[in-house]
Amino acid sequence: MAPRAMHAERAYGAAPAVGRRSLSANILQTLLIVVASVGLLGAVIEPAPLVIEVDAAVLVEMTEPASTVFVANPEIADVQVPGSANARKFVIFGKKAGSTTVFALSRSGEVTRYSVRVPRQVSQVTAALQAAAPDARVEVFSAPNGLTISGSVASPAEAHQLRTIAGQFLTEKETLNFNVSVAAATQVNLRVRIAEVSRSADKRFGFNWSAISNSGTLALGLLTGRPPLEVVTNAVTGGTTTTFGDFSRSTDGLSSIGVGYRSGGGSVNVSGLIDALAEEGLVSVLAEPNLTAISGETANFLAGGEFPVPVPQSLQEITIEWKKFGVSVDFTPTVLQSDRLSIKVRPEVSELTDTGSVVVSGLRVPALAVRRAETTVELASGQSFAIAGLFQNNASNQMEQVPWLGDLPVLGALFRSSRFRRNESELVIIVTPYIVQPVAQTSDLHLPTDGLVYSTDLERVLLGRLTTASDAARSAGSPPPVPVSRLTGAAGFMLER
Repeated sequence: MAPRAMHAERAYGAAPAVGRRSLSANILQTLLIVVASVGLLGAVIEPAPLVIEVDAAVLVEMTEPASTVFVANPEIADVQVPGSANARKFVIFGKKAGSTTVFALSRSGEVTRYSVRVPRQVSQVTAALQAAAPDARVEVFSAPNGLTISGSVASPAEAHQLRTIAGQFLTEKETLNFNVSVAAATQVNLRVRIAEVSRSADKRFGFNWSAISNSGTLALGLLTGRPPLEVVTNAVTGGTTTTFGDFSRSTDGLSSIGVGYRSGGGSVNVSGLIDALAEEGLVSVLAEPNLTAISGETANFLAGGEFPVPVPQSLQEITIEWKKFGVSVDFTPTVLQSDRLSIKVRPEVSELTDTGSVVVSGLRVPALAVRRAETTVELASGQSFAIAGLFQNNASNQMEQVPWLGDLPVLGALFRSSRFRRNESELVIIVTPYIVQPVAQTSDLHLPTDGLVYSTDLERVLLGRLTTASDAARSAGSPPPVPVSRLTGAAGFMLER
């Protein structure tokens, strides 16, 4: 057998010069012979299709010796003809995955057409997939334009790994039909607990003096600490008058202790007030959103609201845009294995504040105080991680005094007012993901309103009940009754079952 396959026409018994002709001349002559043979005989013999693997060969036997053998695409399959001129056998071997056609012409003009399909060797692909995922149940099939893989794996990570390995056996023009299902659950439930504790302290202490001398239409005096003038509106006439400020009451919630002296004629009025305030406040914010999303998809949650923001346009027009605030969570889970997942979470806590607010077209737009965190972690189902350290501490100390009088060594304290303010807040976020599956029956899920029936007027007045059980609603054959939720107490809190 010759070491090289014949790609074009091979005529047995011809002169040696024939073998030295160009390839294009051989192909043209072969096509003319095929066309002439089809025109004379009127039919072409088509045996059963041949399936030859890559680097494998098949022996083809004809009824008469072949004078010419032609391969449509020598890159997919090639032929080898024995050196004997009377040989009725030739060999077709596969070179590359694909389909082609082989024509064989006998000396009598008989034309035989062989449909050759060279499938891909899937044994190497199968071995590589089994080595990467021994427990995966997948099968590999050869397709005309690539590979087809079907079966099931335990996790999305294994599916991604098998897809990557199979893609290494394909060329740029070939495709991969990946029909592999994931047996494990791919839905993730995220439980987020957000707790914020805010503590504020405000302390103020100051002396306020009022010394007024009124003689006829002339008034002289010393005022500290309070507004010196006050505008009073007459409810009947609608007119306004401006008087000296009232030092007997506080405008900002201060506790005041005052002393004073008024002359008999009322022309001289001297009064003094000591303002003192010590205030502490504690505020806590708690939210526990629960979200469920498919692996690779993003879910979001918002407990808060939206506030309008005016946006000036042309021709003195104003449009409204809405900005979100409150407690929000965005998360994207990715299931790696049956009990392990990677999660990207982005919690945010924001609130409206006057600090940083702006005025647009006469409208005051509040600012947002935002605390945001974004992270990606890998953990098992049911494990938790905490985001802490979001601590904020603002302290201010303000001093007000009468010029020169407040700088006196001992008596200066009578003409000074001090104010100390501190705001402390700490935010802690705890995230717990769970790999979950949907329930099979709706009776496994309960609502807060299940079994909640409002009581009648007689029960509400005589028994003090806001809710009661409904026996008529529990018909025969219905699911087991849900414990009735009771609203108790003056504030009407829902008791936890």
